[in-house]
Amino acid sequence: MEGYIQHFGTEEQPDLPTRSVFEVAGLANPAWLVEIEVVAVRP
Repeated sequence: MEGYIQHFGTEEQPDLPTRSVFEVAGLANPAWLVEIEVVAVRP
């Protein structure tokens, strides 16, 4: 959180990107170490 608030939600960068948090045991495949989630917006 400390790193997040250093770069987002400031006067220079007021946007707050969406974030997700997962635990490794809760991934789709427990052998994976990373899972990437993407949200796309079409204007």
